[in-house]
Amino acid sequence: MKRTFLKLLKHSLLASALAANFASPSVVAQDAIPLIPVEEFAQLPDFESPKLSPDGTFLAFSMDVKGRRHIRVQSLDGSEAFIIPPIDNADINRVMWANADRLLIVYRLTDRARGITTQLDMTRLAAIDKDGQNFAWIVKPRPRSKAGKDRISRDTGLIGQIQDNIIDLLPDEPNHILLSIDSDLNGRAEIRYIDIRDGSFREQNDGRDGVQRWYADANHEVKLGTGYNRLNDYKVYFKQANGDYLDLETQDWYQYYNVEGLTIEDDVIYATGPGEHGREALVKINVGTGQVIETLFDDEQYDAYTVIEHPSTGIAAGVSYTDDHFRYKYFDPELAKVQRTIDSALKGRVNRIINKARDKEIYIILSTTPTDPGVYFFYDRTAKKLNQIALHHNDIDPAHMGQTERVEIPTRDGETIVSYLTLPAGKSKTDALPTVVLVHGGPRARDDMDWDYWTQFLANRGYAVLRPNFRGSTGFGQAYFAKGYKQWGGIMQQDVTDATKWLIEEGISDQQKVCIAGASYGGYSALMGVIQEPGLYACAVSVNGVTNIPSMKNKDKRFIGGSSWTQSMVLEGADDKDISPYHLAGKTAAPVLLMASKDDARVQYKLSEAMHKELKKKKKKSTYVEIDDGGHNMVTAASRLIKLKEMEKFLAKHLK
Repeated sequence: MKRTFLKLLKHSLLASALAANFASPSVVAQDAIPLIPVEEFAQLPDFESPKLSPDGTFLAFSMDVKGRRHIRVQSLDGSEAFIIPPIDNADINRVMWANADRLLIVYRLTDRARGITTQLDMTRLAAIDKDGQNFAWIVKPRPRSKAGKDRISRDTGLIGQIQDNIIDLLPDEPNHILLSIDSDLNGRAEIRYIDIRDGSFREQNDGRDGVQRWYADANHEVKLGTGYNRLNDYKVYFKQANGDYLDLETQDWYQYYNVEGLTIEDDVIYATGPGEHGREALVKINVGTGQVIETLFDDEQYDAYTVIEHPSTGIAAGVSYTDDHFRYKYFDPELAKVQRTIDSALKGRVNRIINKARDKEIYIILSTTPTDPGVYFFYDRTAKKLNQIALHHNDIDPAHMGQTERVEIPTRDGETIVSYLTLPAGKSKTDALPTVVLVHGGPRARDDMDWDYWTQFLANRGYAVLRPNFRGSTGFGQAYFAKGYKQWGGIMQQDVTDATKWLIEEGISDQQKVCIAGASYGGYSALMGVIQEPGLYACAVSVNGVTNIPSMKNKDKRFIGGSSWTQSMVLEGADDKDISPYHLAGKTAAPVLLMASKDDARVQYKLSEAMHKELKKKKKKSTYVEIDDGGHNMVTAASRLIKLKEMEKFLAKHLK
């Protein structure tokens, strides 16, 4: 029976002297594992993204209500509570405390801008009191004298208005925030000082050409602006101690480093760049000289990802990275102590500090394993108590999940790719199982061992699942990533092919029963798999996949910065049509399932629809499923349910 959060919060505060025991899931026979209802995998989390109020007396968190994300706000004992719902076609993206009494809500939607048929991602920003009163939209139009028709230019490209680029919550001015907003869609973001009670504002800066977003340091000084100019050149402007702006793109050091955050020191930033071990290190660097002042993280195997800020001060306190799991490492001594304490109490699990009350030593911890989507705890550091408060998914039993392990797979050119193999509970690597090769999106991304609803659903249905980190994936060093640059349909695809053949050679997979699947870039890779490798795959599943390279690039070039990122969407030395599934439809060698969200602003659903029609024209086996909502990443339970149900039916037909 499903447990509500309120009941769990009131009755399962397992107070202890920092001790918690979790039994490891036992190995059981596959026929003893229940077939878990698909709805339980598709459901959105029961408890997610918890945020403590600054004074530590209230909690806001995301929860599933009828398949859509709602926010519950309540006192810690649950006595005062209300629900913030989504609005019509706008889903709640995130929520944060602006001060101890008022919250900010970010709504996400896709829509069409004036005179444009392409779907665009947009966000809207609102505020509400902690008792549910005084809701207000807090981004107002500019005065007409500043936002005349002459300011809006077709030359700036397509932009969906983004209202949630919050520069600073201004904790010392609790009724105001700084917001970076391109309110008139002219390609340059102004800086607003906004009253969160009613949305009244004054502009501190009218913007700068080529800047679509501004950032402030922990001293609340706006010092960094990023974006694309009218020539589609990426720009990073840094405000120096003398008040002048320095274009970092003109600095020699910048070709090797990425800006990750602002320090409180003059002319010093946090950046990731080449470390001693060939991995991305986190350093402090002088913007004027390029001198590395301090190295904060430099691992022998794994890249630094981004800076983690201290939840009370906003000053950089640590770094995120991924080994086989997504982790935080703190160089702030106090947070490092908290991390060690939690890891000692929750052994054998991946534990992360998710949130902290700004004014109290009260923390929220998320503890996970590859089979457990997560358990949330309160940690009262002063009282030295760790209390379980909620489960990420109430109805997911870790004992019924498939076991995941890291495998290192050789490629045809002598390299090795790190991948993750999930087997159905009770099965071994010698069982020659029907298999799904699940290719991640991006492609600038990576897979890890952390719990994944799509993977675990497939494992529960009896399929082995391999998630390969082909070259071009992030996290394994710049050299590894660079080998996938401009390799759509090339090395990135070859690595997936080599991983599939390894599964068969090792006896893990039945060579007649392997399907390739993925979303976004992964959907592209799935289609190219059954085009380039006839006989290797029994079927392919593409979810919001890139089907038509020339069409996709033509659309992207209409956006600000589009000409920049489409440069990598190629195979060096080849024509775009030579790596485009739509143009190669006649070579498709296995049945295909295409699924697409009508409100996908990243990959327009009509491309998948056109691919289906082209496959049918070429007498190929194709099934097309259109999903009304969910966006590019399937953010609603309804869209996930359709995805999983249709895939289950398709795989049963072609792999069983």
